[in-house]
Amino acid sequence: MTQSNGAAEATDARPYPPGWPHLLADRLERLPGSIWVAYAVIALVAVLAMHLVPWTRDNAPIGTFDLPNTFWGILPVITLWLFRDVERAAATAFDAFRPALNLSEPELARLRYELTVIPDRLSLVITVVAVGFTLVSFALDPAGSDAVGLTGLPLVVVLVIQSFIVSVFFQLICQVLRQLRQIRRTVARSAVVDLFQPGPMHAFSRFTSRFGISIVLIVGFSVALVPTPTDFGSFLLSWAPYLVIPPIVVVIAFVVPLYGMHGRLVAEKEQMQGRRSSASRACLPRSTVPWTQASARGSAS
Repeated sequence: MTQSNGAAEATDARPYPPGWPHLLADRLERLPGSIWVAYAVIALVAVLAMHLVPWTRDNAPIGTFDLPNTFWGILPVITLWLFRDVERAAATAFDAFRPALNLSEPELARLRYELTVIPDRLSLVITVVAVGFTLVSFALDPAGSDAVGLTGLPLVVVLVIQSFIVSVFFQLICQVLRQLRQIRRTVARSAVVDLFQPGPMHAFSRFTSRFGISIVLIVGFSVALVPTPTDFGSFLLSWAPYLVIPPIVVVIAFVVPLYGMHGRLVAEKEQMQGRRSSASRACLPRSTVPWTQASARGSAS
């Protein structure tokens, strides 16, 4: 039975229950067979569901598929997989960084859990906000939300899929911001810097750069495959949150670990140089004979 990397820690290291994306991913991984079979089935159902929109509008013959709706059907699986991948990558980065931490085992277990698992209450709040945001976009901009003329089952399908995507995506963003705060705090308070073995200090930099590349790819494919609204109001409501916020988070995620690690390494280097200078001065021989002007004249004579 496969467990969440963060949720696999002992129960006394769990300061809160995991959010529902962790539970959903755990449930899928417990199914018989490969997890990719479950992802493929979910993607197929979602793609068919998204094509109910053009089929019920008579915009396309039943049984035909298009790239935008196919992409929207696959995107829930992509976001859930990315959420799980970030969880595992954070756990791997923490395990690599662990030798540089001066913490007890219970503290390490708790920190690992907090770095990899989003709290259930925060997950629920983000989900409620995501559903509300989707409903508002449907009401204020039905054209940009592709909800024009939808009723009944097609409307419910589009609402559920878009809410799922928005919820998981922004839980991912929020979790990475939480991780950055934890990384910065941990590096400042508990990291032991070794200039001769700096590898652990760069573990989180590799993790955040991996996250950044994944977000850039998702945003890039979204822009390339899904037509963006030409109306500025529609663009601002339906697209701007996904095209503006993620790149900002990516930049922050890339800079914060590098800046924090660089600061600690520079500080440790300066301290080492100071210790060497003090040791060198202590080793210099000191004369035990007072060297006065009179003794100098006596030596000269």
